[in-house]
Amino acid sequence: MGTCVPADRIIQSVLVHAPGTTEQVVQLQLFNTMDEFFRRTSVWRVESDIQMDENTREYSLPVPLDAAFVRIISLNLGGTPVPPTGGSTVQLAIGRLTADQTFGDGDTEYDADILGPPVGASAFSYAIYRPGYITLSQLPTTEQLMSSLNALIVLTIAKSSLECSPGDWQIEEWMHDMFFEDWLNGTLGRLFAMPSKPWSNKDLAAYHGKKYRQGMGQRKQESNRGFVYGRPGWRYPRQGGWV
Repeated sequence: MGTCVPADRIIQSVLVHAPGTTEQVVQLQLFNTMDEFFRRTSVWRVESDIQMDENTREYSLPVPLDAAFVRIISLNLGGTPVPPTGGSTVQLAIGRLTADQTFGDGDTEYDADILGPPVGASAFSYAIYRPGYITLSQLPTTEQLMSSLNALIVLTIAKSSLECSPGDWQIEEWMHDMFFEDWLNGTLGRLFAMPSKPWSNKDLAAYHGKKYRQGMGQRKQESNRGFVYGRPGWRYPRQGGWV
C-alpha cells in the first residue's frame, strides 16, 4: 500500500460526494478553491528579510517554492514601521496621563520644539508597483543599511503547482487539517455548479458555496487575530461600531 499524503483525504472525499468526476477535474477545482481561499483570507503569511543596497530602490520579495505573492501586510526597518507611499506611520499607545502632564483644560503639556520622528523611523516609504517587488521612495542612508527590511507578506499557491499532483504541492501540512472543511466545500461548490455534467446540482452548489464563503469569512477574522480567540473590537466613530 502506498503512502498517503494530506491531499489524498480531500481528493477521495470529493470523489465520494460527486461521483462521476475525475481526479484531473477535482485537482483543477481544488487548486482554484485554494487559490481563492488564500487570496481572500490572507491566512498564509511569511516573514521575509531584505538586505538593502545603497544603489537600489527595487527589491524582490523572497517567497517559498510553489508559492506566489499576493500582498504585503507590513514592512519594518529595525523594528520601526515603514509607511506605504501616500500613507503615514501611526504610533499607538495605551496609558494614563498624570496631572502634571496636562494643562487645566486637559490638553497634554509638551514642548512642540522637541517633538520629532521616533528613534529609528525610516525616512522613506514603499510601494508595490508589480507583484513580488517592493519599491522604496528613495535610496537608503548609510545608517539605514545597517538594518534589514522585514516584510510580512501574504502568499497563495503558484500556478506551476498544476503541473504535478496535489500530493506534491508545497502546502504546509497543518493547513490541510485546519482548512479541510473549507477547501472541501469550496471544491464541491465549484464542481456542482459546472453546467451539463453528470454531477451538476444547483441546490448542492448553493449549499456548499454558502458554507465555503462562511468559512472564508471566519478564517479571515482568525488570521487577523493570529488564530487567537478574542472578543470583537470596538472602534469609534467608525461606521458600524463593532469590527
